Amino acid sequence: MTTDGHAKYACDACRSRKMACTREMPECSRCRAQEIACVYSRSGVLRRSRKRKASLRTTEELFTTSSRSSPYQSPTSPARPAQATVTERLQRLVGREHISLQDLGRLMSEYHTVWQDPSIFDELAKNAQTHYYVFEKEQQQVWIDEMCTAVRQSQFASSSVPPNVLDSLIASKPEQIRERAWLVIFYSIALSNLNGTTSSPHSARLRSNLWLAFNDVRFLLEPSFLNIQALITMTLHAEKYLAPYACWALISKACTMLIALGIGTHAHIDPTTKKQRDALFWRLNALDKALSLILSRSPIFQRDLMNAMPLPTLEELLSTRPRSDGMPLLFEAHFDQQMYLLSRVQAEVWHCLPGQETQNVDKVRKDLQSWHTEAAKILEASALVEKPLLSVRGQTSVDLRLQILLFNYYYLDVLLMVASKDLRSQCIVPAQKLLNLLPHLGELLSDNRKETHSCMLWEWLHYPMMAFGTLWGQVISKGGASHEQSETILETLNNVPKFLERLESRHVIIGGKLKGITESIIHHVGAIYHASSPTQQRVAASDDTADPAQMQMHTYHSQTVEPFDMPSTSTDSTFNAPLEGLMPLPDDFLLDPTFDWFAWGDQTIL
Repeated sequence: MTTDGHAKYACDACRSRKMACTREMPECSRCRAQEIACVYSRSGVLRRSRKRKASLRTTEELFTTSSRSSPYQSPTSPARPAQATVTERLQRLVGREHISLQDLGRLMSEYHTVWQDPSIFDELAKNAQTHYYVFEKEQQQVWIDEMCTAVRQSQFASSSVPPNVLDSLIASKPEQIRERAWLVIFYSIALSNLNGTTSSPHSARLRSNLWLAFNDVRFLLEPSFLNIQALITMTLHAEKYLAPYACWALISKACTMLIALGIGTHAHIDPTTKKQRDALFWRLNALDKALSLILSRSPIFQRDLMNAMPLPTLEELLSTRPRSDGMPLLFEAHFDQQMYLLSRVQAEVWHCLPGQETQNVDKVRKDLQSWHTEAAKILEASALVEKPLLSVRGQTSVDLRLQILLFNYYYLDVLLMVASKDLRSQCIVPAQKLLNLLPHLGELLSDNRKETHSCMLWEWLHYPMMAFGTLWGQVISKGGASHEQSETILETLNNVPKFLERLESRHVIIGGKLKGITESIIHHVGAIYHASSPTQQRVAASDDTADPAQMQMHTYHSQTVEPFDMPSTSTDSTFNAPLEGLMPLPDDFLLDPTFDWFAWGDQTIL
């Protein structure tokens, strides 16, 4: 109470209402007028503890810092220096400085930009028109026949093209086709049959027509089997004009459409529709899991849904596959079934990526090995029976799929080993085996171009790049590969640019750029390795007058080429663009599966 008989603080009623109080005793004027009890309970100023303030400030700073850190970094992980450049991270990996490290850092930044460049999708919409182009009848008929064959072999809900759609296409009146999905399918398949060239006189017009058909909101909003089929076809056949993330967006949209149609709830669905949805689910699930691993994105189809879905039987797969003279039938059905089983393993592999269930790596590796052993036994037996009856193209198709089996197995094994700190040192062997498959795979793909859609382009690109990065990271790491292993690895790495050269026709921008990047990386890795090899060290020891810095510079200049000298065969004017202003690397790029090249936590750093 003050000396004038007033309370020091406002009464409880006025304070709760945030009103001015006269502070009269025993009751204020406001309480007296409203005839309510006037209570003065407050006796002092409520102050926040300085220690509490400091604690809150520290917590806030910790929260702000952790929100900017890698989502894979655990609280016990050693903190990385803030804003460390790629070159600085490479220097910590190698354990010393080398002039080639700066160029390697720039190459890795360029690789990241090429892989995630969203502008590639703009090529599809480039110079697009508001009307459909019309083509010569002979050429139009060739594409129509290709579409009919592809639809019959797709095993989707629509096993044939409706007559009204065929009539409109034959009459060159695409605007009369109400279902735009058929136009997306038609122009996607037509683009994939241009003999691998983007300079064809039909290329620009087909791209414009495809963009016009795709640019329809109903196509992307209305869930239907046909729209899902069109999204899958566009992903697999128009990949030349798409980026990895664009393909992931298309497949994700197709998955959500199938979920909207009621996948997994067959109580009121007729048996025919149920089989269609089940078959479509497993086709989408294989694409969903592959893209999730490639781009480190969560799968749309979760494990519980996948495990609840019945796997198509061999009889069901055979019944939906059309007979073709000289092409495998039983082998193809077995192969599809094994790929669906592999998608289950891929789901478990995804959950073993860094920051997730890494303690299950050993169990998932055993599941992967069991799958490969059983799949190889079944497919080799089927090939032994059916291959003598096939045409040359059919035999090549069988050989290609047997190689794809190993291709997937080695890639997933490397991915699991990299995810486990205890197994990282053992990943050299499966990574080398994967790269040693590339020469034969390249020949098979060249001999049978129509079989390239048995794998997505991004699988053909990413799987070798994952093994490639793993191996060259081991070569330059302090405490990584031995001298003998490094010599073998450097020789094996040369298989990658040769393989990428064969894929340039499928995506000249990405395939061509990656070829140039891998060639330059091999040169720089060789420079770094030879500068620290036992032979080089013996030469340095025998020459007491040699300057180590000059020796290192000499090694660099004798082993390298221009780091950003892209292939001269490319028609893209952006290949020699400067690196300034390129997309920055994320903080967690060392653990990004599209960029996990040297996340070796157990290496010795000088």
